[in-house]
Amino acid sequence: MDSIGRARKPFDLFGSIFKYLRVTVLFGGLLFACLSPLAFILSTPFYHATGKILIERIREPFIASTESAPISNFYYDYAQTEVQRLLHDSILTRTLESLPAHVQSRYAPNGATPAAVAGLRSELVVGLIPNTHIIMVQFTSAKPDGIADVVNTLMKTYLEHAEKTEENKDARRLAYLLEERNGLKQEAESLTAQLTSLASQAKTSTFVETYNIDSLRLIELQKAWVVARQHRLELENQFRESAIKAGKIRDLPTNALSDELVAGDESLWSISYWTYKTMQEMRASVDGINARNPDRRYVEQRMDAMKQYEANLKKEVSERARRIVHDKREYELNTELIIAEAAYLASQKTELALLEELHASQTEAAENARRIIKGQDISSTLTHVRDRLHSMDSRIQEIRAESKSPLRIAIEETAEQPGGPAGSNFKKLMFLCFAASFGSVGMGFLVLELSDNRVRSTKDIIHATGHPPSWPISEWSGPSPFHRVSQDAPDSKAALALRSLAVRLNNERVRQGARVALFAAIQSDSGCTTISVNVARCLAGFCERLLLIEMNSEGTALSSLLKYGGQRKGIGECLLEEKPIATCVHRPAGEPFDFLPMGSAWGNEDNNRFGPLLTELKNSYDFIVIDAAPVLRSDMTEFILLQSDIAAMVVQGDRTTYPALRQALEILVRLQVPVITTVLNWGALRTLNKAESLIMLLPESLVRLLVPSLLSGRYTPEGGHPLRLQLHMPQWLTRWRKRPSTSTETVFSAPTPDIPATDASATPQEQSNHSMPKEMKGDNKEDGNV
Repeated sequence: MDSIGRARKPFDLFGSIFKYLRVTVLFGGLLFACLSPLAFILSTPFYHATGKILIERIREPFIASTESAPISNFYYDYAQTEVQRLLHDSILTRTLESLPAHVQSRYAPNGATPAAVAGLRSELVVGLIPNTHIIMVQFTSAKPDGIADVVNTLMKTYLEHAEKTEENKDARRLAYLLEERNGLKQEAESLTAQLTSLASQAKTSTFVETYNIDSLRLIELQKAWVVARQHRLELENQFRESAIKAGKIRDLPTNALSDELVAGDESLWSISYWTYKTMQEMRASVDGINARNPDRRYVEQRMDAMKQYEANLKKEVSERARRIVHDKREYELNTELIIAEAAYLASQKTELALLEELHASQTEAAENARRIIKGQDISSTLTHVRDRLHSMDSRIQEIRAESKSPLRIAIEETAEQPGGPAGSNFKKLMFLCFAASFGSVGMGFLVLELSDNRVRSTKDIIHATGHPPSWPISEWSGPSPFHRVSQDAPDSKAALALRSLAVRLNNERVRQGARVALFAAIQSDSGCTTISVNVARCLAGFCERLLLIEMNSEGTALSSLLKYGGQRKGIGECLLEEKPIATCVHRPAGEPFDFLPMGSAWGNEDNNRFGPLLTELKNSYDFIVIDAAPVLRSDMTEFILLQSDIAAMVVQGDRTTYPALRQALEILVRLQVPVITTVLNWGALRTLNKAESLIMLLPESLVRLLVPSLLSGRYTPEGGHPLRLQLHMPQWLTRWRKRPSTSTETVFSAPTPDIPATDASATPQEQSNHSMPKEMKGDNKEDGNV
């Protein structure tokens, strides 16, 4: 609920002002006419004494300095500051103390007390004269004696104070500068001592890196170390290449080399040749001899032994040659690796020795570099301190010279004793009378209007609900009763608003399938019953089967309007006696809809049968309109809302209160009614707020002139005839004023705007697009009458 609308009614300030403008002018004028003679009686003459103080925009300095810069860019602020200083309590106190005795006895008889200072300030006018560089000091008094002395003493006291302030300002600044100069001298001496110590350690007085001996030695060592490192890397690479090469050479087979040595062995060839020759001879000697011959076997054994010897000899020679080749290769490879490794280790030792010296030189060079950097920093700081010391000395000399220069302000003109009165306070008194007269009356009516929490316009409904209401229903002043306005005066504003509401309900029926619309007011006598009858009559043009149900437990106004007697039964009999619903529904004479009266009252225990009964009616009718009791006064209405598709909440303009509207809306939201709409009705009884009740004490002709809306008619149906003007007034007010008779009422008919009536055969889209004229949008409080 907090997100729907506003919890409190907003105050329409401009609307309230326009509403009570004429009344405020009348009563304020009368009160002003009574108070204005006091201005003539209380008016007294007064005397002025005026002095002038000049403020120089540009002042020539005693010597060239930025301290005496012109104030052109902020001259107005500077002048206003001086004005405030003139009115300071200390200045005024010293002024009273410096006055001559005869003048002081008049303006400060008890001394310079706070009351005397306040009285002096109230009579002083100090301000900048436009388009000039002059401050005007004016003193006003009812008697001319001593007022010039007051002005002159004030200006003199102010100048003395300004001179003293300027001197104190220079003295404080000078003391500060002298203290700063002494501190800078001490700092310069300390920095000089530190710089001397560093120069002896760094062996230089310039503190420049170019003359750093350790830095030059470091550069040479870096170059030597780079060369040694490069040589070591080369030897290391050679040693690694030799190792790799030796490993690959060892993997190569030596058969070819050993075979070459065996092939070149002459002794082996000689033995092989002798063996071959001897075997040929022995084979020739045994040719033709039997194989079993012992000699033959002996020769053959010798031949085999010779072959075996030759083979063993070849094998032995080959093995020896292979061993020789392998041992020789290993010797050569190991010799090469030893030489490469020795060279590599020697270069590595050289590199490490250079690196150690390089690290030591780096440490020394870094330490010396830090000394040089620190010396440069101290030297720069010392230079800066000396520059500041020089500037400080120059500034001290300038301030001492400038302290002797004149002030920017001076007395331009002293005050003279007035020769006659300067005027009187008549205009001020007249203004006070005017403000008291019209202000009190206007504020009174605004305060009373602020306490009014009634719904006064469609804006109040928008603020309460967050959505605009339907087309507001205007007042009806025709000859026919209001419940027949849709039939007897279809072109009136009220009828057009009712048809617009019917179009919206039919649109919900066609598009969303709504079947039941409940009309309920927030309080009694709000025109809910007459509105439901008119809307039902308008809806009959869209629905062939339409039913109007009376569910108002506070009375049978709907039955009276439809001229329905108490002989026939209603919903009560259907629930209590379980009679068929068809026996209780009838068609009123001349109406296009069926009517179901309320009948006898029933208890809460019978409510459970109302739901099935309403469901049966939904199956029999296209649309159902229910006239229920006010939402805030009947729990039966809340029960029926649970069965309804649309809730039309009737709000009576100038009568329904804003909190009641919010409370009713909260109930509808809590019950989760699918569709909620508000109807602003201006045709029922209304009440008066406190301000309107006071206005009604005036004669009727004067009320009609000042606030004509208070005499506009509010009609309620009673027996089918319009009632006379009815204004709900407090009982205490009726004792003082008698109500005017109906014969004094005047009704002015206005031309009816050319608005086409809603066509019953139109499509739902055409009905929903029905637009109202611009002059009929809004509150529509009146229907052609004042």
